[in-house]
Amino acid sequence: MAGNDLMQLFYETINAQAQQQLGNLLHGTITPIELGSQGDFPWFWQDAEGNFNANTFDYLSRRATPGQHGGVALGDSFLDAYAESLQDLAWKLSADDQQLLNKTQLAATVQAGAVVSAYEQTMGAITPDQIATAAKTLGYTPRKVDFVIAYAVGFQWSGQSLMTGAAPLSYQTLASARNLTSLLPAMPPTAGSILPAVVNYLQVTNSIVSLQDSSSNAMWMRAQLLANTQTPTLANGGVTTITSGGATAVRPGYNINMAPADILNSLSNTGSSLTVTMNAARQDASTLSVDIEGHTGFTLPLDFIGIRVGASAQYSLFEANGSGASATVSMTFPGLTVVPMAPNTWQQDTSSGGQTVGWFYKTPIAQAAAASGKTGWVFSPVPPYDFAPGGDFGWLSALVVSGYPTITIEYSQGDYSEFSKTFAQHFEAEVSLFGIPLGGGSESTFSGQSSSKSTDGTFTITLTPPPQTSTVNALDQRAYVLGGQVVYAGAAATGRVGAVAPKLALAHSAKDASDAVRVGGTAMVRLAGVSFINRTGFAAQLFTMYQQHGTATNLAAWQTSPALNGTLMTVDVVHPSTRYSYDISRWLPNGVLVSAESPYRLAQVIGRDGRTLELTISDKDGTLVGSFKPAAMAA
Repeated sequence: MAGNDLMQLFYETINAQAQQQLGNLLHGTITPIELGSQGDFPWFWQDAEGNFNANTFDYLSRRATPGQHGGVALGDSFLDAYAESLQDLAWKLSADDQQLLNKTQLAATVQAGAVVSAYEQTMGAITPDQIATAAKTLGYTPRKVDFVIAYAVGFQWSGQSLMTGAAPLSYQTLASARNLTSLLPAMPPTAGSILPAVVNYLQVTNSIVSLQDSSSNAMWMRAQLLANTQTPTLANGGVTTITSGGATAVRPGYNINMAPADILNSLSNTGSSLTVTMNAARQDASTLSVDIEGHTGFTLPLDFIGIRVGASAQYSLFEANGSGASATVSMTFPGLTVVPMAPNTWQQDTSSGGQTVGWFYKTPIAQAAAASGKTGWVFSPVPPYDFAPGGDFGWLSALVVSGYPTITIEYSQGDYSEFSKTFAQHFEAEVSLFGIPLGGGSESTFSGQSSSKSTDGTFTITLTPPPQTSTVNALDQRAYVLGGQVVYAGAAATGRVGAVAPKLALAHSAKDASDAVRVGGTAMVRLAGVSFINRTGFAAQLFTMYQQHGTATNLAAWQTSPALNGTLMTVDVVHPSTRYSYDISRWLPNGVLVSAESPYRLAQVIGRDGRTLELTISDKDGTLVGSFKPAAMAA
């Protein structure tokens, strides 16, 4: 097999071990972030003044695209692609809604003529002077029908004109009145014959108000998103970034829900690590064969691991004199750490001086990409991106990082006396993997040590990375990227999965290995699940329920991660092979049924500060399926 296949297997091996060790800290699966696509992760993301590390920002704000070896690569700016996609958004009515609008507008034109005719027959012709007078009150020059409805009826006949500073009654107020006459105490006695035409006009126009408003509201939303993305300020949710040289700028906001000190502590935890082992044998002057974790048949160049000692040339595994022709390479990555992250979500209900806060809202783009034909967002023109899962329009929601690996190379053949002339007992070296340097700057200098075993003739070199140190500018500190979690506009954000209730226990095949788990040593199958995530990136679990040999087992309720804090963003209900996704970032307190196909209704109770106090899940007949309260409230 080609070397590229080994690189993919290397990623998969690391990710499988990380997934196994960090499963209780993850929501979803890990995707390989390919070496060299964006370098290592600048983990010190915020300084003491609250400034966002520009290096970290540059890493987070890259667009996730398909990689060359089964993972993803971080390429061009996600912000640019997002802004371009926003600019291409348009609001379009479905064919049925457009037909309704056209039909109703025609009827409204006819009714408008009837209103004006009835008014002028009773009250006299509407003059230019009357139009000019009405314009001073209305703030615009009205058509004749607007003069009758908004000015004569809504302002004069309603009695609003008799109250200093009072505004005319709105069209909506007039249209929704049970008894229009009750709102018109100042209506002239002779005007009663005009009201039937007025009522008919209001009924016709009110039937399409929502369609007309939907377009204007959509364009307002698009303008807000573009403004907050392209012209970030601290008031609209932007952050101040700072470079290693001290230069600052205001950029669209990102949030990392883990303090730099906590990241450092986790990276320093040598008790949490993973090890990848490879066996290599020299085939000829330029290639070697490699097997990794039992997978054999890979052929690579000699320098898939490169070691440069001091100012000397770079050596591959078997280029140093005395190195022999076979070796075992072990790489141990310490301090496995999950770092959650997210773009600052747009919040239309939070504004500063009329400007909303936050810049990222995926729903319009996801809707346009789906091209359902229903009234809503469409692309015009279509941007050059693949929004589907695995496409080229993804963004990071978490990274799995570690300290730089300690590399041990054990040679089973060779001459240590010759080998030690190149690799002394103690040395310093720069190390590369698959042609890509490990670390950068002073972080690339590994401490090397060589030793031999007199009993069996084997000898070993150990390459130890330097510790995180204050001699390196904090903004330039890096962590090794093992993988990450990527979200796409065409797929719902996921949360950690826990099951919900015995009433969801339907037939489920245990053949699906992804759903098989072990509880207390017993093989179980997950029946159904609920996952959710808030805008800060934290996820929490509801209940756990599994099935053993056809019998539902409802384990005790449990919760992991810090208490969910902030309004919930997305809820996924998995049952057992279908995922129903709910975007609840725009909920009203009474909840919402997202689609007719979904058998579940979600409801939330919102506190005065806007935080979700309780989330409940019920089926269509109202039977409670599950509920969640943050830890503080539950106590």
